[in-house]
Amino acid sequence: MKKSLLLIFTSILSICLFSLPAKSQVLKGLDPKDVKHFERVYSVKLKNHTLRGLKRSGRFMPAIESVFSEYGIPADIGWIVLVESNFNETARSPAAACGLFQFIAPTARGYNLYVDGNWPDWFIDERLEFYYACHASASFLSELYSQFGDWVTALAAYNTGPGNVKKAMKRAGGSRKWLDYRKYLAKETQEYTNRIAAVINIANNPQKFGLDPEYLPYIPFTLYITRKPTSLNELAERFGKAHREQFKHDFLILNRQFNEKILKSGRKIPKGYVAKLPEISVIAQSSSADHKQTKPATPTPQGGYLHLVEEGEDLAMLAFIYRIAQQDIVKNNPFIENYKLQAGIKLNLNLPESVVSRGQVVQAKAGDTVGSIVMRLRINGSHFVKLNNLHNSRLTEGERYYVPK
Repeated sequence: MKKSLLLIFTSILSICLFSLPAKSQVLKGLDPKDVKHFERVYSVKLKNHTLRGLKRSGRFMPAIESVFSEYGIPADIGWIVLVESNFNETARSPAAACGLFQFIAPTARGYNLYVDGNWPDWFIDERLEFYYACHASASFLSELYSQFGDWVTALAAYNTGPGNVKKAMKRAGGSRKWLDYRKYLAKETQEYTNRIAAVINIANNPQKFGLDPEYLPYIPFTLYITRKPTSLNELAERFGKAHREQFKHDFLILNRQFNEKILKSGRKIPKGYVAKLPEISVIAQSSSADHKQTKPATPTPQGGYLHLVEEGEDLAMLAFIYRIAQQDIVKNNPFIENYKLQAGIKLNLNLPESVVSRGQVVQAKAGDTVGSIVMRLRINGSHFVKLNNLHNSRLTEGERYYVPK
C-alpha cells in the first residue's frame, strides 16, 4: 500500500513539475507563456532541427563556455548559438551574416575579425572560425551587459542594436522592464530573447522535452603560431606524422576560417597567424623538442621595423596583423603602387615608435603559451615572438613579456 501511494505521489509530482513554466535562471523578467511557446516550437515543431543543433553543440560548447567565463558571461548565454546558427559554422543568412555567431562583415571587422574578401572569392574569413568569433561575441555581449545591467536587455541589444533598445525604453516612459518596452521593439527581437530562454531550458534538460540527442565529440586543440607562410601539407608533415590524413581532416574542422578548396590547393597560411591544431600525441612531442626557452629580451628600437613580404600577403592582412593603417604602410614605403605588394620586398613599418610601447607588458599565467597570449590580447604573434626573443611557444609563469600595441 505504501509503495502504491509513493508511486502515485511521485507520478503526480513529476507531472506537476513538468507542467510548471520552465524558467531560465539567467534571463529574468520574461513572460513564462512566451518562453513556454518557444519550448514547444523547438521541442516539437522544430524537433529534428533542434536535435541537429544539440548534436553539433558538443563540438563547441566546452570552448564557448570557457571563453564566455573569461568575460564574466554565464555559460547558459552560449546557447544563443543554437538560435543564431543552430551550431552550423558555415551558416550564411540572406543579410550576409556568417558563422556560428552570425556576424556581418563590418561588425566582424570592428571586433578584429579578419575578412579578406567577398564570397566566394575569399581565403580567410574569421567569422567562420568559432574561437575567434566567440571572443568577438563575448566582447560585444560584455559591453552590452555593462551598458544595460541585465541579460535580457543585453541580448535584445545584441539582436537589434543598443540604439533601438534605448528608443524602445524611451517610448515606454523610460522603463527598463522588458514587459514594458518590448512592444516597441521589432517582432524578431521580441521573439529572440524568448527563443534563447527556451533553448537554454531545453539544452539543460533535453529529456524533459522528449529529446535524446547524441553529441559530437569535442576536438581538443592547441593554438599554434605560424613562423613562416605554411601550407596544410607542411603542417600535416610536421604534426601529423603517421596520421596525416586524420590531422588534415581535424585541422579543417577546427579552422573553418580558411577556404578549404583554396587551402587544399596549396595556398599558404600567412606568417604570424594563429591556427588551431588538433591535440594528438605528435604535437606534444614536437613541442617538447623545441629549443629551450630563453628570458625575454628588452626591445631595442632601431628607427624602423622591416617586414619581408611573403607570397599571399597583402596590405589589408599586414594592417590587421600589425594593427596599423594601410595608409601608414604606404606612407612609409612610397615605392608601393596601387596598394599592391610583391613577394620579396621589404617594408618599413616604423613599428618601434608607433606600435611598440616599452611600458606595455603582460605577466604570463600558469599554462600560458604564445598562442593563448596572442588570442587573448589579439596581437601579432610573429611580432610578439621577435620582440621577446622567444624560441618556443611555452611561456614562464610570472614572467613579464613585452606586447605590441
